[in-house]
Amino acid sequence: MGVEDYHVIELVGEGSFGKVYKGRRKFTGQTVAMKFILKHGNSDKDIKNLRQEIEILRKLRHENIVQMLDSFETPHEFCVVTEFAQGELFNILEDDKCHPEDQVRAIAKQLVRALYYLHSNRIIHRDMKPQNILIGARSNVKLCDFGFARAMSTNTVVLRSFKGTPFYMAPELVREQPYNHTADLWSLGVILYELYVGQPPFYTNYVYTLFQHIIKDPVKYPDSMSPEFKSFLKGLLNKVPQDRLTWPALLQHPFVAETFEEQKARVILLHTISRKHKDITIFIEATKDKEIKLFYAVFFIVQCQTHSSKYNCKLAGNATSYDTHLKIPNSGKNSYPPEEFPGFTNPRDIVQSGCQELDKLENDSRTVKCAKIIGEDNKLLAYILLPLKRWHEESPKSCSSLLVGVPEIVLRSLDHVDPKDTGKPIAFIAKMTSQKALAVQLVSKGLLHPNRMRKILDRSSPMQVVMDVLMILSDLARMDKAFYEYINGAGVLEVLKGFLSHDDPNFRAKACSALGNMCRHSSYFYNSLAEHQIISLLIDRCSDPDRRTRKYACFAIGNAAYHNDTLYDELRRSIPELANLLLSPEEEKVKANAAGALSNLIRNSNKLCEELVSKGAVKALLKLAADSFVMALNPSRRDEANESSMKIALFSLAKMSKHQPCQQFIQSSELFPVIGQLRQSPEQMIANYASAIMRNVMGD
Repeated sequence: MGVEDYHVIELVGEGSFGKVYKGRRKFTGQTVAMKFILKHGNSDKDIKNLRQEIEILRKLRHENIVQMLDSFETPHEFCVVTEFAQGELFNILEDDKCHPEDQVRAIAKQLVRALYYLHSNRIIHRDMKPQNILIGARSNVKLCDFGFARAMSTNTVVLRSFKGTPFYMAPELVREQPYNHTADLWSLGVILYELYVGQPPFYTNYVYTLFQHIIKDPVKYPDSMSPEFKSFLKGLLNKVPQDRLTWPALLQHPFVAETFEEQKARVILLHTISRKHKDITIFIEATKDKEIKLFYAVFFIVQCQTHSSKYNCKLAGNATSYDTHLKIPNSGKNSYPPEEFPGFTNPRDIVQSGCQELDKLENDSRTVKCAKIIGEDNKLLAYILLPLKRWHEESPKSCSSLLVGVPEIVLRSLDHVDPKDTGKPIAFIAKMTSQKALAVQLVSKGLLHPNRMRKILDRSSPMQVVMDVLMILSDLARMDKAFYEYINGAGVLEVLKGFLSHDDPNFRAKACSALGNMCRHSSYFYNSLAEHQIISLLIDRCSDPDRRTRKYACFAIGNAAYHNDTLYDELRRSIPELANLLLSPEEEKVKANAAGALSNLIRNSNKLCEELVSKGAVKALLKLAADSFVMALNPSRRDEANESSMKIALFSLAKMSKHQPCQQFIQSSELFPVIGQLRQSPEQMIANYASAIMRNVMGD
């Protein structure tokens, strides 16, 4: 296209770069902005930069970034045609010096999303200022003017060239030091500060003085500013770039984190946009905004998944369950009834897409009866799943950061479904808890609320739901001790106690695993375990007929003894059980856990030393070491699994040999010479433990 395809209406802006006209595209009547830049007077480098801006704009597609519609070049000038916005933020600042905090927050959320999109695509704006921020229809904020933008290669981390506007420049730019995307975030902080206060945090007409203020002076925050806003600005206006608030934590800051209602509005908007495309796969693949891809795909997947009990489908000709195949927005994403789900449209208002398969998918997803057909229709599901699958394979690491807000939607779904229908949402939650960022969101949004736990763990809940919840509790406890307080508040100890005696060995094993992880990081739960009389049941599980249960019971007992000796008296009864496991034809992991548990029973005091001798624990550890003697001295016959349990046995004996009753027994044992010979093992760890035992016993 060329200028002949547009009506030029009026001049709306002018600067050193050229002129901007309001225009109208012929035949369609679309109002546009036409930016004309003369080549005359510009260096070859300037022209190269202009072409760069055009190329950057051409690739960008985001609701908060001005959309380039067209561009053309003549021998004398460039013309870039973009959507038309109402006015610069600069004009808004001049009209209203100070803005209420809620208005600043609304602008901040949109600018954060725009910058996140740019930085995710490795683009630094480099000239963030009010003049480059436009206010569009319905107060929609648009970021524009990428004349100074720089696309980063995957290897480019810092840049040195000087660009930007003095009031909004980061300290590292003022110092002409290397910088990265966080320079844009400093500028964002300055703009938001100015919106609220009426002027930038550092303001003077003298450039040198301004630069000194930016480098040295602290930012002064007005008392009227809320703690949330102040915290956000302090994160952005940190003079040390590496300490600046950045992605993904920035997205989750309370000042700009999206509310559930805002998420609903976005999905509705995306649903409306998509109807303009004849094929949903084209829309998903064409958009550069990975977050939009995710939300849009989730929108349709949720519709078909939450109303059907059969979800196996074929991807690329192979029959597979797509929740495991994709590893992202999987089964049971949301369980709202159709009339409540964000983005559902009244059937009477539907505009057909022109794609027969998509129309069928959208129409069928509106009723529970018809939605059941969808899970069996591979052709329909492929229209949604294949592009999402391809996108995930291209950028699997981005999934967790893009799922901000999704956990709350999934949790809300649990409040609207019968317990027997919670299988797929719970399965999705179980997968999300494996990533800490999502686990934090889930817990903060009430995953472990006692009423929710009581409902999910009810006897009427499906077996798989309960199993998944046990896995969730175990994963959270293993991940971080910060979750302990929330797990304790969930009131699940009595439930776990009941599962230790369950008829199904899977329940017994998972309950042991969860309790073990609840003692992994600290003694937080020790007193509660004693109060609920759980230790005795854990000890009984050491002789459980199920191998996995025995393994996790040893693991739990070992952790219950690790941090202090509070539970030693109750754990006394575990000594013969653990010793027996060492002498039985058990798998090596069970023996390793049992040997480790015995070492912890003497870790914090010697009160159980006599019992460790009299109940056969020391003898069993010596026997385990002796049984692996030949392997330990002969590298060609090494067995990694056996070596692991042997090392732990020797480690335990090294701890016990510091105490007199154990020393005497070890020295008098017929197996003691084996320890002396193990000092010659080519495996350094085995030799070190054997040497420690000999020193403790013999004093050499």
